[in-house]
Amino acid sequence: MTNIPRNIHEAYISTRGNPAAGIAGKGAWLRADSDYLVDLGVPDAEDRRTLLEEFREALVAAFGKQWGEAPKVVFDFELGE
Repeated sequence: MTNIPRNIHEAYISTRGNPAAGIAGKGAWLRADSDYLVDLGVPDAEDRRTLLEEFREALVAAFGKQWGEAPKVVFDFELGE
């Protein structure tokens, strides 16, 4: 199980598109200009994971509505996995 940091600084949001139909996926970096995107400052690891997944679901809903396809959201600390 990955150690979840207290603060999330970046998220990469992307869709697959439909390569067979020649439709490229969409992608966006969401970066904090100052401190962080979200503070997961709770001591319990399970509570921190729950807050992180709620934030991920909110990003999926917001970008999915704009792009017409549910995106995948990967946070900065997950990129090296």
